[in-house]
Amino acid sequence: MIPAFFSRGGLFRGAAAVFFCIGLAGATSAADMSQTVRVGVNDLPPGKGNPFSALGSPSIYTWSAIFDSLTRVDDQGIAQPMLAVKWENTDPKTWRFTLRDGVKFSNGEALTSAAVIAGFEYIKSGKAGRSPVVGEMRGVTAAKAVSDNVVEFTTGRPDPILPNRIAALKLVAPKHWAEKGPEGYATEPVGTGSYKLVSWDANKVTLEAFDGSWRAPGVGKLEIIELPERSARVQALLSGQVDIVTGLSTDDIPVIEGAGYKVDIKPAAQVMSLALPLVKKNADKKLVDLDTPFKDVRVRQALNYAVDKEGIAKGILAGHAKAAGQGATPAAFGYNPDVSPFPYDPAKAKALLAEAGYADGISFEAEVVTGSFPGDSEIYQKMAQDMAAAGIKVTLRRITFPDWLSKYLGRKSWEGQAFGMSWNSAPYIDSIRPIVLFSCFNPFTFTCDANVRGMVIKANGEFDPAKRKAILRNIHKANRAAPPAVFLVEQIDLFGLSGKVKDFKQTNRWIAYHDISIN
Repeated sequence: MIPAFFSRGGLFRGAAAVFFCIGLAGATSAADMSQTVRVGVNDLPPGKGNPFSALGSPSIYTWSAIFDSLTRVDDQGIAQPMLAVKWENTDPKTWRFTLRDGVKFSNGEALTSAAVIAGFEYIKSGKAGRSPVVGEMRGVTAAKAVSDNVVEFTTGRPDPILPNRIAALKLVAPKHWAEKGPEGYATEPVGTGSYKLVSWDANKVTLEAFDGSWRAPGVGKLEIIELPERSARVQALLSGQVDIVTGLSTDDIPVIEGAGYKVDIKPAAQVMSLALPLVKKNADKKLVDLDTPFKDVRVRQALNYAVDKEGIAKGILAGHAKAAGQGATPAAFGYNPDVSPFPYDPAKAKALLAEAGYADGISFEAEVVTGSFPGDSEIYQKMAQDMAAAGIKVTLRRITFPDWLSKYLGRKSWEGQAFGMSWNSAPYIDSIRPIVLFSCFNPFTFTCDANVRGMVIKANGEFDPAKRKAILRNIHKANRAAPPAVFLVEQIDLFGLSGKVKDFKQTNRWIAYHDISIN
């Protein structure tokens, strides 16, 4: 038996299993039903209340009120207890999780091992299609109930970060799931979280307090309202129509603070980038090369030299962010502090293009989603403007997030030759996650570097934290030398808060709704 837990510093082993505690256990405070928290978001979950249909934002803004996972990773990259209070590595390919006692779903079903297995079996059945959750759990080969409150996972290879990775798997009420199926569950979701569904409309989700939740809230009602335009979200906050808004820009800070409201700013575990596709899968699921100038590494390097990332960080993001030169932020395990951003050098960009045979420059179309992150529209525009000065003509095509997701998952074809895609280390704050997404191992891969492929295999089987960190740092170094994307900035999360909102906390965009109160 190898009892263990994963921390920011790595994997620690001890003589006994590690038990965890959390202050939320046994929460019993009754919600004030006269109070309502109203949240303005850029999008509601495309898959509605099916927690296996997506990961991250915008879905997390709604789902963090309804669902829980076995673990939740804090902003230091340490797996913390949620519905599991204990986990141990019983052998290199086996992990056991012990569930929290006395937890119920909002429909009255008790939390048992059956809830964990129901979700796992669905995403492994093939019925979940191309859900990103399937990709996160692809290394787990089996799950079984050791008892009503102990679940055992078997992995195909040793997985040193499964307690972090398992945070992607949200738990569903097994009987309700079996009765409703994925489509029915999407419109009638049931979870163990602080709130339960009242109605799901086209642009608003209405929830009420689930006082039986193990993390019961203090506010009786929650409304999550879709406001796609950032300006509309700001105005809704300033006019008192909402209490919290997501996806703001640094331009909004003086307006919001000038009105006496508050702004919550935190580094995101995310690097904004422009993905440069090199390959695609054909009908036989074999990788074939794309006919693109991006195949020449000098072109990809030129694109990175062409963009003034420091100017973006200091100007558009008002110094709250940093220029990026790799696919990880300092919070993510494996971040390489020795890998620096590409300096702004349009002359070098032109020279590299000429060496690659493109002395007259190149042109391409990039499909991007805007309105989700601070300054993203302005960042893409500045990127295109900078590239133009180096002889690179970029036409930006703005698409919606649901459209982007359909294209990324292969349900629709890309119309452009590049697309916006972040290196997102959430939910487990380990840089292996975005590395894999920009590698041969992505089920929807668009780039495949044999050198990186070999290092990913080594990292995935390495339990020694120092050795694993070294491998990940070498991957970031390799990706800097042969970039699969244009690295832009380490993004930030910026929320606007009414002066009435108290105790607002968000970690990796997971909002602790149970802590919020309204004065």
